[in-house]
Amino acid sequence: MGATVVLNKENGLVGIITDGDLRRLLQLKKDLTKIKAIDFMGKNPTIIETGSLATEAFNLMKEKKITQLIVVDKNKYLGMIHIHDLSKEGIIN
Repeated sequence: MGATVVLNKENGLVGIITDGDLRRLLQLKKDLTKIKAIDFMGKNPTIIETGSLATEAFNLMKEKKITQLIVVDKNKYLGMIHIHDLSKEGIIN
């Protein structure tokens, strides 16, 4: 999907790490054995609540210029939706 979420012990959302975050980190050529997720993750990821319409998800992705959204229920991680998922379902062309 090009991203992964960072969760706390209660399955609460803490952040997101995207492939772009990893590429930027690798360009810095730092010692990766000393880097923690919190050091380079996005701490304020774009989310959508469960039960939201697919069109809402698409509009949010378009507005934020992103290709995936984290799906939550009261900040508890449920999954991730990718723009390709919407395309496969015929929501977008």
